[in-house]
Amino acid sequence: MNAMMPERGPAHLHAAGMRDVDDVSELSLETFGEKDGANRLEVAHSVANWRERRSPRIVARGDDGHFMGYAIVNPNRGGDFWRTDGQVAILTHVAVAAEFQGDGVGSALLERAVRTARMLGWARLMAQIPSGLVSWYRSRGWIVQPERELLAWVEPWVESDDHWHPELPSRAFSPVLYLEHCDDYPHVATLQLREEPPILEVSFPAGRDSETTEALLGQAIATALLERLSLARRLPPALVETLAETPGLPSSCRRMLLAELAVPAIGRNSSR
Repeated sequence: MNAMMPERGPAHLHAAGMRDVDDVSELSLETFGEKDGANRLEVAHSVANWRERRSPRIVARGDDGHFMGYAIVNPNRGGDFWRTDGQVAILTHVAVAAEFQGDGVGSALLERAVRTARMLGWARLMAQIPSGLVSWYRSRGWIVQPERELLAWVEPWVESDDHWHPELPSRAFSPVLYLEHCDDYPHVATLQLREEPPILEVSFPAGRDSETTEALLGQAIATALLERLSLARRLPPALVETLAETPGLPSSCRRMLLAELAVPAIGRNSSR
């Protein structure tokens, strides 16, 4: 979610420190409100732990030290767990103080966020953006999905995936990942930072509610697997079993997916 992206201009950028916490929190709540903004405690915690989470906070200040704006990059989440060893980071905020909008601060913050995410080893950077910024992002190399079209993907297993089903053996499950639809930011934008594709990726429409969206997601993933059944052998077995139970999936498709679990394959559930 991003406030605005004006044309580029001068700004002094640095990693956010504790002295920046109050300014970041104030602008965050002012720009994004209580729902999507970050309070002081959240900002302070994230500033102190950004290296551990690979989640930089970037601040722009003027020559006189006046606070101009900030950008935040976070690891993607799988359920309740940060995927700090995953492939995707999320550009969650870019905000510019009102008096500096139009001076290029937003552009400078975005460019630094992209460069930092690449330096930290992320394969892709994603953002949810409003319709008014679609052309701006596309002109800078981002791929932007049509309104209400979501992306879902499956990455190679990471350690936090075992928390989903602790009763299962290690590496037995990885989640299907996607960014939930947001009416205020209805477009998903993606920038490739380095070549490390997910095991599987599909696009699908957002449903009228979370239950419908989950069903459409499962059907899109299952259909993609049926078109390339060999991909099922690269996925954790518990995930394939879950996908085979997708509501509305024909029984013949279900049998084909489950049959793939019985086919030995080199590299199944291998870690990155």
